[in-house]
Amino acid sequence: MKKISKQAWLGLAVTVVADSFGQIFWKSLASQLPDTDHIPTLILAAAEMPIFWILAGLLLAQLFLWLAVLKQADLSFAQPITSLSYVGVGILSYLWLGEIWHIRTILSVLFILIGVSLVSSSSSKASFPQEREAP
Repeated sequence: MKKISKQAWLGLAVTVVADSFGQIFWKSLASQLPDTDHIPTLILAAAEMPIFWILAGLLLAQLFLWLAVLKQADLSFAQPITSLSYVGVGILSYLWLGEIWHIRTILSVLFILIGVSLVSSSSSKASFPQEREAP
């Protein structure tokens, strides 16, 4: 069994927070774009907005952080933990964008929290095809 390091847990937490804020930035950027389907116009308009560059930097930082996490934790363990970003997006959407939570949203968040709790309480096993034991 491979124990998940504190650094990997911290990396996962920062990844979830970065993804949650990134989604809010996406929504903020989208709401500021001109009302057109012309892709070059949208690209040029986005490139002139500071939030676009903040988002691009955040996504690049998140990419390198995710690579660092995956060096220390199994994908089958780490990926489900990132589901917490759905919870973060819901909370930030409510606080920042004024979106309303319905009963389905609340139930969905509870199911995500239960699922993440089950995954995080399981042991992470470092197993690659060449290292698996025969049944």
